[in-house]
Amino acid sequence: MPHRRRSSDTVTSGYSMEDIIRDIKALNSSVLLLSQKMNYLVRNEKILGRNFIILNKKLKAVEQKKPSASGLSSVSGEMSMELKDALDELQEKVRQNEFMLNEVKTDLSKLNEKYAKFEDLKELKYIVEAINPLEFVTLDQVKDLVSNQKTVSKSEKPKKKK
Repeated sequence: MPHRRRSSDTVTSGYSMEDIIRDIKALNSSVLLLSQKMNYLVRNEKILGRNFIILNKKLKAVEQKKPSASGLSSVSGEMSMELKDALDELQEKVRQNEFMLNEVKTDLSKLNEKYAKFEDLKELKYIVEAINPLEFVTLDQVKDLVSNQKTVSKSEKPKKKK
């Protein structure tokens, strides 16, 4: 779109030379952009053409490797039976492993309930060491106390009045 300017350089048609030059430069840059995009399209078209050629070659190679329809059914039948057997075998192993895993879990839960934890044992050890009942009374002292109680209890029996 030409721009109208009011200046002293105006020609009879209403456009100045600067306006025409500016419009030509804008059109030139647009043409350059279009040619650049066309070059990209051409390059992409070449790349796609190469890809189609490679894919066609691969497709032909796969078609040539494919055996005939009658041979395919017998081969695929044998393969499917082998695969089915292997799959059944693997499923059985998975079931056995699940069963053994469940047994191990139950055994561990029983052991967890049955035995004390390390922290509990440390706490008990601390309490026993803090109290240390062996320091309170010796065996000889206990024997003396027991013998004293026997003598006191024997002497108290006759003192009872009726």
